[in-house]
Amino acid sequence: MRLRLDWQPTDATQIDGSLRYNRDQSDGLGLRLVTRPFQSHNYAPIGRLYPIDTERRITGWGISPYFAKLIGVSPSAKPFRDNEGWGANVRLRHDFGWAALTAVAAYETLERREFNDWDATASNEAGTFFFNDIETLSQELRLVSPAEGRFRWLAGLYHSTETVDGGFYSDFSEASALRNWMSTSYTQDVQTTGVFGNVDYDLTERLTLSAGLRYEDETRELKDFLTQVLAPVPNRLASTSAEQSMGEWSGKIGLEYKASDDVLLFASAARGVKSGGFTTYNSGLPQQLEPFTPETLYAYEAGVKSEFFDRRLRVNLSAFYYDYRDQQLQGILYTQTGRVGRMINIPKSHIWGGELELTWRPTERLTINQSLGHKYGEYDEFYFVNSAATEAARDPVTGQYNTIVYSDRSGERLPFPRADYKGAISYVMDVGPWQFEAETNYNYRSSLFSTTSNSVIGDYWLVNANLTARPIDGRYSVGLWVNNALDSYFEETRNAFISAATASPHPPRTYGVRMSWRY
Repeated sequence: MRLRLDWQPTDATQIDGSLRYNRDQSDGLGLRLVTRPFQSHNYAPIGRLYPIDTERRITGWGISPYFAKLIGVSPSAKPFRDNEGWGANVRLRHDFGWAALTAVAAYETLERREFNDWDATASNEAGTFFFNDIETLSQELRLVSPAEGRFRWLAGLYHSTETVDGGFYSDFSEASALRNWMSTSYTQDVQTTGVFGNVDYDLTERLTLSAGLRYEDETRELKDFLTQVLAPVPNRLASTSAEQSMGEWSGKIGLEYKASDDVLLFASAARGVKSGGFTTYNSGLPQQLEPFTPETLYAYEAGVKSEFFDRRLRVNLSAFYYDYRDQQLQGILYTQTGRVGRMINIPKSHIWGGELELTWRPTERLTINQSLGHKYGEYDEFYFVNSAATEAARDPVTGQYNTIVYSDRSGERLPFPRADYKGAISYVMDVGPWQFEAETNYNYRSSLFSTTSNSVIGDYWLVNANLTARPIDGRYSVGLWVNNALDSYFEETRNAFISAATASPHPPRTYGVRMSWRY
C-alpha cells in the first residue's frame, strides 16, 4: 500500500513525499535435495535415507514440538514468512537560480519473522527461525548548479543510521553432530556520514571532463553477540562485542567525446569502497567472529553510445576491468565435526568483461531490446580451505573432517556466470477505443560454481510474457501475465547446510491477472 503527495507552493519550490506499508505472509522457501542422498537421524536408531529429489515440485519440512513452542507456532507449522514494514520519505526541491537545492529524509522499518527448514525433509536437523527488527533513518542535502554553462558542479552531504536487533533460533535436535536447539542474538548499529562532490567541464564543444570525489566515515558496532545452546543442556558457546570503523575516499574521473551528433565515446577510472562488517551466524569458533574488512575496487571502463536512423536504433558497447583488493566472498570454515559459513576477504582478484546493448524501434509500435554480457574473473592471491579436497577426505564412517586441506587458490575462476543474455519484444496495437500491448522478455544465464555447496549450478533460459489492455483515453488497465512460460526447471542457489545438500529452484510456470489505476 502506498500514499504519495506532490505539492508546489511556489514556482521555485516543490515538495513531494510518500508513505508506504507492506505485509508479507507468504510460504517459505521450498528446497529440494540435490547432488547426494540425505541420511536423517544418522545415529541409533538410524532414520530414513532420503534420495535425491527427482520430482520438480517436491519439498519437505518438519518442526519439533520444542522448537514449535519456542517460536510460538503450531506443531504442524510449515515454513513461512510474516514480515511487516513501513516507510516514509519527504523531498524538498528549491531553485535559487544560481543553484538548485534538494533535501531528502527517509525512514524505513521492518519486523522480520521467518521460519525455514534448510534440510528440506521431515527430519529436524536444520530448522531456523529469524526474528529481526530493522530501522534505518537517512538524510541527504544536494546543491546542483544549472545545467547550462561550460562548468557544472554538484556538492552534497549524507548521513544515515541503521539498527538491526534480534537474531535467530536453530533446530539441530536430530543432527548427529549437534542434537540440540541453539540461539544467536545480537544488536548491530551502523552510523555513516558522507560528503561528496562532482564537476563537469566542457574542454571543447565535443570533449567533456568529469570528476567526482566522496569521503565516507562509518562506524559499525556489534553489541551483545551471543550464541548459546538452549536445550537439552544449556551452554554458552560464544559471545562478543566489537566495533569496526572505516574512513575511505572513493572517486571517479572520466572523459566523454562526441564523435558526432549520434556517437559518444567515453572512458573512466574509478575507486570504490564497500564497507566491512561481522558474520552473525551461529558460532562456536573464535575465528568465525573476526570482522571482514572493507572491499576496495579499482574500476576501468571504456565504450561507445550511439544512435542511428533518426534514433530508431540505439547501440551501446562497453568493456571493463575490475581490480579488487580484499574482495568479500561467502567462505567456509571447517571443524572436525562440521562446517560453518563466514564472510571472508580475498587479498587480490580481478574481473574483466564487456556488454552489448541494442534497442531497435523499426516502427512506432514495435520495440526490440537485446543485451549480451560476458565476464570472467580469477583469484590473484588467495590461500584458503580447499572445499573439494576436504569433502573428499571426510571419514565415510563417522562423517568427521579429520583432514582439512588448505591450498593456493590463485588462478581459480571466481564463482559467477560467464554469460548473461537478456531480451524483450513489445508491440502496441489500437483496436477501436482500446489499446493492447503484447510483450515478452527472456533471459539466459550460463552455469556457475556454488562455493557453499561445492557443485555447479546449471545454465538456464527464462521466458515471461504479458498482454495489457487499456482504454486509449482511460486511467486504468487490465492485463494477463505468465512467468516462466516454458515451465523451465533451474536452480537459483545451492547450499550444504549441516549434512543436507539442497537447492532453491525458480518457481514453475505461474500466471495471473493484473489491474491498475492511475489518478
